[in-house]
Amino acid sequence: MTKILPSGFKRSILDAATFPAVGSRTRSFPWAWRGSAAVAETESLTLAAKSKLHTSQPSLSRRLRDLEEEIGAQLMTRTARGVELTPAGRVFLDHARGVLLQVDAAAEADSMTICCKS
Repeated sequence: MTKILPSGFKRSILDAATFPAVGSRTRSFPWAWRGSAAVAETESLTLAAKSKLHTSQPSLSRRLRDLEEEIGAQLMTRTARGVELTPAGRVFLDHARGVLLQVDAAAEADSMTICCKS
């Protein structure tokens, strides 16, 4: 089956190769996905790291670079004035936000199941 990928992507973000074995430094889902959303909202790596993710800016930058390497596309353009999403970054962010909503809903449903078991 042939996969049709958004323009600018070298491989599907859902390919098995994208998610290496547990313990790999580049296994970024969902933390880096949330990071990319926070950076897009604040248009700043520093603000996103500090106020939204409670981490350091170098750590966030490294994880986002790893994410870009994993999916084979540059998601952001970094400038002295901040960060701008690339076209591939906008496509990725739209999909990532949908997936993260589903992850959050699944986690909530699971926690409700656990707390409500008799």
